[in-house]
Amino acid sequence: MLVLGSADMTTLKERIEIAYEFQKNRPVDRIIVSGGCGAHNSAICEASIMAETLIKRGVDKRKIFKEENAKTTVQNYVFSRILCDEKGEQIIQPKDTVFVVSNHWHAMSVAARFEKYDNVVAYYHIQGNIKPKANDKADYVGILNGEEDNGKFVLKGTWPTPDANWYEGGKQHLLFGDLVYITEESNDSFTIKSSKEILTDIYSYLPQKQIAFIDNGKYWLVKTKEGEILQVDKTHKNVLKKWKVEDLLQNLPQDFSFRNVKAGLVLDKTLWLFSPEEVVKLEKKGNKYIFQKRGSGTLFTTQWPFSWGKSNVSHICFNDDKKEILIFRNMELMKMNYVREVLEQPIRIKLKWIE
Repeated sequence: MLVLGSADMTTLKERIEIAYEFQKNRPVDRIIVSGGCGAHNSAICEASIMAETLIKRGVDKRKIFKEENAKTTVQNYVFSRILCDEKGEQIIQPKDTVFVVSNHWHAMSVAARFEKYDNVVAYYHIQGNIKPKANDKADYVGILNGEEDNGKFVLKGTWPTPDANWYEGGKQHLLFGDLVYITEESNDSFTIKSSKEILTDIYSYLPQKQIAFIDNGKYWLVKTKEGEILQVDKTHKNVLKKWKVEDLLQNLPQDFSFRNVKAGLVLDKTLWLFSPEEVVKLEKKGNKYIFQKRGSGTLFTTQWPFSWGKSNVSHICFNDDKKEILIFRNMELMKMNYVREVLEQPIRIKLKWIE
């Protein structure tokens, strides 16, 4: 079951109740609650409230998975379809039956998109009396018929949210899946190259989802699809070394999964790892990194923005020229100084969309 969130607390409570009654009468194996923090300038974290309320009502917490990025209905679809469990496996699998639940008829188009493009059997369950507005279309915001190319639809719903960012020859390089955009700081002109062409030596190692580039100055620590770690020279993009996770990262909590790490940064001798639910701090001793603490984004900085939820970022890196930490999340960029003080609250990234 996928429950669509709302920035309005009254509406959200109604959707939670509908979801609770639905799963009570028709048991489901897994429940995704989808909705971020601070959408439309709200003061709530939608997925967290939905999860906490369902658990208090007696729903098994092991069934519930929080998708805390989405700020729109399009993003409910985009982020939920790739949401992974603690083992790094997608929750929604091909041939699954998916019920999209809401009190509003946007659930119809989300379910239809799932069935058309994700090889699942999808149904919508709507209960409530919300009436369409005079200017609403039957296909809610063009979710089903607005874009036939699903890859492009997904990109438009998250553009631009890079998997990695680096500077080379005075130009910014942004990795988006199979493409690298090379742009000036103004982001009004660019060239495009294939990721395979630029990252030739490591391309075959990269997972299709949950890519993680950990910035370590002149090097990256790159997560492979086998869950191992590569040391990669940023200049030549060649593999220098390869580790098993347990050989490089030690004393990690048993319930911590490196497969879920999405971003990371080494500052001095401290390694910071970001996964959707938490930030983990490790200190370098010899050739190893030893676990120290875990927590939310406030462990990294006390100025962590509320609208960014716990810790779910897409990439973090250090711009050596400007001595700034750059953190990317869901079409936004936040800048910090070397001591992790926020210089600029999250702003929308301006990068020209390419058809």
